[in-house]
Amino acid sequence: MKTWKNFIEQKKLYLNKQKIVDIDSNILSFGSCFAVEIRKRLRAKNLNVLPNYFSMKIDKAKFRIGNLPNRDNINHYNTYTILYEFMKFSNNFHQDVNDFYGS
Repeated sequence: MKTWKNFIEQKKLYLNKQKIVDIDSNILSFGSCFAVEIRKRLRAKNLNVLPNYFSMKIDKAKFRIGNLPNRDNINHYNTYTILYEFMKFSNNFHQDVNDFYGS
């Protein structure tokens, strides 16, 4: 592999090809409509993409959460909600029974 010095001198950068995702991978994708499109493409390749909003059971008579379950999207724009998703994904989120924020 070439170094950064070579990049500066030659204006070329070479990286070793490295497979980071396979069929057994869990892929976390959340955010805006861009993330929805990423999830669609990854699911089309039979990859496990989380959060899986389509698997959520939502009582439409009681709750309205964005366009779920018709559109696979809930916007996450602050650091707490992103951290929360990573903690749930890695099984590191523990909620006290008296906490208001639901899982």
